[in-house]
Formats: sequence, C-alpha cells, structure tokens
Amino acid sequence: SLFSMQFLLSMSDDESCRPMSCMSSQTLVEFPFRIKDHQPKSCGSPGFDVYCDDKLGTPLLELHSAGNFSINYIYYYIRAIYLSDPDNCLPRKLMSLNLAGISPLRPLG
Repeated sequence: SLFSMQFLLSMSDDESCRPMSCMSSQTLVEFPFRIKDHQPKSCGSPGFDVYCDDKLGTPLLELHSAGNFSINYIYYYIRAIYLSDPDNCLPRKLMSLNLAGISPLRPLG
C-alpha cells in the first residue's frame, strides 16, 4: 500500500548537503530531506530527517505519531513523496497519523 505526502521546498548550497542515497536504494535524498547520521542538520528542514535502514536497504521517514515509513519515491519537482509501511500494516499506522503542528508534511487527496 502506498500513500503520498506533499512537502515544502527550499534551497541549500552546502557541499556536505549533496544528494545521497541509502545503500542499494535508487531514491536520492536531498534538501529539504537529509540522511540523519550522514549529513549535518543544516542540510535539511525540521521534520525531514531520513534514516537508512541497513536491513531493508531503503530510506525511512519517521512520522512521530505513526512511526517509520519506507520512502518509495520522492518527486522534488512536484513536492511529493510516496511512502509505504515496512511492517505491512499501513491502515493501522494511518489511523494514528497526526501531522497537525509537528510536521511540514500533509496527505494528498
């Protein structure tokens, strides 16, 4: 199961903020996202920290109210991200998803 989110986009020029990917993933992570343990905080916006899951080889986005989601695609030009549940229980996670006041992300319709 997939769902999509929209995000706000800005610019970052720091050399340490060059696009990166997690292991075997084809998904490039760039501003406003950052790979948490590999790039400085200035490379991303709050709420856009991405983790590399060494077991799955994929990037994960943590949404505090609902947990971790695998990043399937990031479309920077339309400011959209497609996520899936690595635990295969998307309906349960979506029921506990609350983006109000803590995340710059919002579900697309």
